[in-house]
Amino acid sequence: MASPLSRPIYSGQLYDPFSTRQLGSSYIRDPIPGNNLATYVSPYTGGKLINSIGQKLMGYYPSPQNNLLANNWAAGGVAGNNSDEYSARIDHNFSDKTRLYGRYSYKKEFKGESPAYFGASDPAGPGQVNPNNRWNIAVGVSQIFTPTFTMSVNLGGMKWVEGNNMQSAGFQPSSLGLPAFIDPNSAQFPVINLPAGDIPEGPLQGAGQARFPRDAVSGSVDFVKVRGKHQLSFGYMQVAIDENGGRIAPTSFTFNNLFTAGPDPTTATAGTGNEFASLLVGTPATGSTGVAVFNVARTWLYGSYLQDDWKATRKLTLNLGLRWEVQKPITDRYNRLATFNYNAINPISSAVGQNYTGEVAFATSGNRGQYNTDYKHFAPRIGFAYQLMPKLVMRGGYGIFFPNQFLNSPNIIGYNSTTPYVASLNGGITPCTGCTLSNAFPGGPVPIVGNSQAGLTNVGFSTSAVSPTRKTYYDQQWMYGVQYAPTEPDPRWVAQLCSKQGWKVKREW
Repeated sequence: MASPLSRPIYSGQLYDPFSTRQLGSSYIRDPIPGNNLATYVSPYTGGKLINSIGQKLMGYYPSPQNNLLANNWAAGGVAGNNSDEYSARIDHNFSDKTRLYGRYSYKKEFKGESPAYFGASDPAGPGQVNPNNRWNIAVGVSQIFTPTFTMSVNLGGMKWVEGNNMQSAGFQPSSLGLPAFIDPNSAQFPVINLPAGDIPEGPLQGAGQARFPRDAVSGSVDFVKVRGKHQLSFGYMQVAIDENGGRIAPTSFTFNNLFTAGPDPTTATAGTGNEFASLLVGTPATGSTGVAVFNVARTWLYGSYLQDDWKATRKLTLNLGLRWEVQKPITDRYNRLATFNYNAINPISSAVGQNYTGEVAFATSGNRGQYNTDYKHFAPRIGFAYQLMPKLVMRGGYGIFFPNQFLNSPNIIGYNSTTPYVASLNGGITPCTGCTLSNAFPGGPVPIVGNSQAGLTNVGFSTSAVSPTRKTYYDQQWMYGVQYAPTEPDPRWVAQLCSKQGWKVKREW
């Protein structure tokens, strides 16, 4: 096969991405003689194509173990898991009517997510250990006021810390030659993405270094009053849940063969170009770095209930109850949360001469929540048990439940940012001038604007949104069952049967 310039096209041929130029209605690139990147000097850049950062990145891959072009490296490793758990409890009876208990539990655990296949000293390796530590404390008091009236008070606290400890935690990307502004916000080895199967154990580094401490504190008081055929239960609970921590923003680059394929990059010949060559040349297809937000958020949950277990007849017992729950919206300690007003006229409208609806709205000291509180969470409970025969009972029940209404991470925009790597200005045909790893992110980071731009925040970019009037959801559960107690066998018959089988019987009847 020959190119438009009558040059032969060889399988596996590499092309100089900086030689890309238009030829009539198509484009053309020059081949790299002998595919020798080490000696080739590009007349279009005036220097060798091998990029210093790309060359350093390649140096972090393990060396081949044989001369094969594929399947030339393998390694094994152990990803250990360890868990130490401790628990202590104390019970004290002040009197026959007043009792106290206390409990403390601690779990120290880590999970080996991935062994250090490249060696423990290689910061680019995939080694990852996930801590998963938990603390729990509970105190409870029960009080008998009268034989028909009791109270129980319970307090509890829980702390749960999990995360990802990467092998490259603390690595400074600027040591590779990348911009120094990356170091404070992305202190780990860059994530290098190449097509699956081309590299061992996926990209160099995976999930970002992370720490997620979570806390919950709860308190409840419950009363039980027996009056005739009725057993009344009522009480109140309150829970505070903290969602803290986060993951750093990894710096990532994705490489493919397109910048080193040819001879026409718009219709590159199959089998030309190579993603590792693109890495060595320092021309990623995409990439990004950024600043991540660490959450300092809290949710308050409240609930009260009333239930009557009524012995309606000798055979029928009814359970009738109602629970009222209030789930306050998630808030942020620094009032950084944002919602989205779908009906507001965006401030950009005055600049473009046309009205556009929808704008980001930030929390204020008077309205700190991610969304509006719904005070209509009423959850009925209905159940029954009916004795059809002396040993046959029928049971059923129905209830409505309101799960935690917002399980996602808090929506904090304006306080984080993503800075994209611009690889090309014409759809990947030509690398933009100076767009290599050595000049990554030349405009610096996308700035953190906080809420200073108000409704103009993220205009021109995609944005996440939480509606302040978001609908709440609920679960409905019901059950029906029949229980039957068969007649107990005669112990003498059981002993006779076991004797015939040669089984020994321990007589306890």
